[in-house]
Amino acid sequence: VRLAAKNGAKWVEFDVSFSSDLTGVAFHDDTLDRVTMTSGQVNSLTYTQLTKLDLAPKHPLSASYNHVRIPSVEQFVAECLNLNLKIIIDLKTWDLPDETVNLILSLHSKFPTL
Repeated sequence: VRLAAKNGAKWVEFDVSFSSDLTGVAFHDDTLDRVTMTSGQVNSLTYTQLTKLDLAPKHPLSASYNHVRIPSVEQFVAECLNLNLKIIIDLKTWDLPDETVNLILSLHSKFPTL
């Protein structure tokens, strides 16, 4: 997201998934296989376990990055707002409607400029 802002992006879209302990994370895939050195479902690991995974090794620009972590939705939104980026949130959490609503309401409460 920092690179997007640096390159002039005004908007970013990101996907929401939940960890096994129901923490909202900014992560596109349902599985970890494509972008981490771990396999399995995102929702099979706790947030603490997800934060220990490194996204850098499989990134096409991996030489430019080191220890890239999966952010919580709150961390991702805070960074976007800090960079003056508008956001589009893709909620892939249809199977957890109550948790999804609570997450969005929590974000609105914490970041009223949303």
